[in-house]
Amino acid sequence: MYRYPHRMIAVPDAIIEPCVTENWHNNDFAVLHLIKTTISDVECDLVDHFTTLKIAYNFLSTQHQKQGIFPQILLLQEALALRYSRSTPYPEMTSRF
Repeated sequence: MYRYPHRMIAVPDAIIEPCVTENWHNNDFAVLHLIKTTISDVECDLVDHFTTLKIAYNFLSTQHQKQGIFPQILLLQEALALRYSRSTPYPEMTSRF
């Protein structure tokens, strides 16, 4: 999923592959909302109107670059500490954050 914000996975052609295109958009939506559940309330308010992961990711990336290295290190530590379990439903896991 890390490739979605960078558009390393191109949006499929909806005419040729409608099911694949829908899946791509569903994944983009899911990752966008996962990010929204794990960021601060202030950041969430700032990105709430963004409809694609790429736009939200670019905005947050720019904001965090302005903050300096220490807050980024703390965020990376938190992100690396996240663990997902196959036995726990996806919405339940993300609602904890």
